[in-house]
Order: sequence, then C-alpha cells, then structure tokens
Amino acid sequence: MFDFRNEIAEIFKEKYNYLINPYLREEIDYIVKCIDRVKEQVEFKTFKHMVACKILQEGALLFGSEEIFHRLKTMLKDHGILHRLTEMEEKAKLFRKNAEEYLLREDPVKIRAESLNQFYPTEESEEFE
Repeated sequence: MFDFRNEIAEIFKEKYNYLINPYLREEIDYIVKCIDRVKEQVEFKTFKHMVACKILQEGALLFGSEEIFHRLKTMLKDHGILHRLTEMEEKAKLFRKNAEEYLLREDPVKIRAESLNQFYPTEESEEFE
C-alpha cells in the first residue's frame, strides 16, 4: 500500500501558500477518490455526477501523477462529457440572458407574484413568499 502522507503534506503546504499569497488569495480544494468512482461519475446519470465531472473538467494538476490526471481528463473526453458540459453551459448562458431581460422589462409586481421563486433554490424560495 502506498503511503500518501508526504504527498498530502505537500498539498496542504501548497494550499496554504496559495491562500496567504497576497497576489493570489486563491483557495484550493481537492478530493482524493479512486478511479472506479470517477468511472461511475462519468456515466453522468445524476446531478451529483454532473457536478463531479464539472469539477474534474475545471481541475488543474498542481501535484501528483500526470499520468493519472490525464487519464481522468481522457475519461471525460471519451464519454462525451466535455461536449455535454459545453452544451449545458451554453443553455445556462441563454437562460441567464433571458432571465435578465425578463427582469428588466417586466413589471416588478408581476415578477414577485408569478415567478420570483424560479430564481432561488427551493430552500431559499420560502424566504420570498
């Protein structure tokens, strides 16, 4: 079994450096998981899988195995995930544009009465009733 303690210590060190550097002030998040979990996630069957794939798509290698990192990125490509994520981003941009136009042109009273709840998650929509 491989001992990851040194690698994890290096990751924590880099995470700290990025966070305290006044020119970066960047927080680094990471998850350690097995390849089988990624294989399940690239099936893209649930919202959680989609989020995991989006995070992997946005990921950058800071430390570790380039081979494994590129293997994971290739899994996204081979399963058509990159294309699907791009399509979803384009739909989201269009939805946002339409929502902004709606909010700018429509009467605020009508917006509040008919559709304000569409702009908040279910948990938050109760706050606006």
